Order: sequence, then structure tokens, then C-alpha cells
Amino acid sequence: MKPLLIITFLLCIITSAQSQTQVKTIDQTKKCLLGYDWLIYENGSVEKAWKFSKDGTFNYSQVSPMGSLWGKWSIPATGKIMLVYTKNSGIPLPTKNEGRVLFCEKLKINDLIYTKE
Repeated sequence: MKPLLIITFLLCIITSAQSQTQVKTIDQTKKCLLGYDWLIYENGSVEKAWKFSKDGTFNYSQVSPMGSLWGKWSIPATGKIMLVYTKNSGIPLPTKNEGRVLFCEKLKINDLIYTKE
């Protein structure tokens, strides 16, 4: 019975890894980033969300504590996002100003992982 569990576990890991798209160029980083909502859910509801626009701007919103951030983004290297915060409401401006597109489906900003929708 144990070999069956191990095989099932390994198949799940392989399937998960195959479904994630590795980011290999700056253009691919942009394509993966734009036009999507990047979300974190808590208790079945959206808690935090990022949106990146083609014009080089972004907005971020969170529910608790309620607040928003706005600014400009750029991609200086494959998978790397630089953020310049220009405005805030209800929450302080973050001290960290970069993020990573880990895979085309995962975004890491300020030690949190967001999922694309």
C-alpha cells in the first residue's frame, strides 16, 4: 500500500510542476503579468489584489485593514518587477519595492504569493 501512496504523491508533484509556466524573457514576464488580477484569498473571499496595466501603472487593494496603493511598475530583468509607489490610502507605503513573477501563474510581492485569475 505504501508504494501506491508514494507513486500517487510523486504524480501530483510532477503534474503540479508541469502546469506552471516558467518565465524565460522580459516579454514573457510582461505577458504573464498584464491583464489579470493577482489575488490572495482568505476564508473564501479576496483579501488582497494587484492589477498591472499596460501603461506602466498598478493598483493594489486589501480588505483588512482596508486600503489601497497606486504606482508605476517596470520589468528590469526576466521575472523581476520594480514598483514605485506614488499614492496610498488607509495603509502605509511599503518599504520593499520589488516583486518576482515566480511562474506565469504565481507572483511574489513582499513575501506573499499571489495567484493569477
